Amino acid sequence: LEQELAGQIGRESILRDIMEEEFPVISPEATLKQAIDFLYREDILFALVVEKGNLVGEITLLEVIKKGIPHYAMNLVNLGFLRTLEPLENVLQNEEKIRVREVMSPVTVSLAPDSSVVEAVVKMAKERRFFIPVMEKEKAVGVVTLKNSVIRVLRA
Repeated sequence: LEQELAGQIGRESILRDIMEEEFPVISPEATLKQAIDFLYREDILFALVVEKGNLVGEITLLEVIKKGIPHYAMNLVNLGFLRTLEPLENVLQNEEKIRVREVMSPVTVSLAPDSSVVEAVVKMAKERRFFIPVMEKEKAVGVVTLKNSVIRVLRA
């Protein structure tokens, strides 16, 4: 499908052409407060978690919020009765004690620099992601975002 789509659209660009080589990085030992402050200050929604030069995870603002939402609330249809969310408040009260390592997600999707832009767009759509790390020999060498890849496919 991805090769078919690439042929139909006629976009033969690879990720190396559009990836961002400077990307947000944070240590797994940083506190949740440092992570939230970093994401806020940089006006970004995610950071790659790097330890000793190796990509060990990723953190998004959505994951931070999910950390404070009880599992039962995720299964409820009507949340109108909730006026406060104590678990989220507890997370925020302890943000200087919680480490990024405790809330980060493992990297489940990555691509090589010579992967096609179309492959990245399809993976983002399938996985409901807005970024994908670009990896070369176990090292993150860039990031491709939904914005820069979709624009390349739709407007190239």
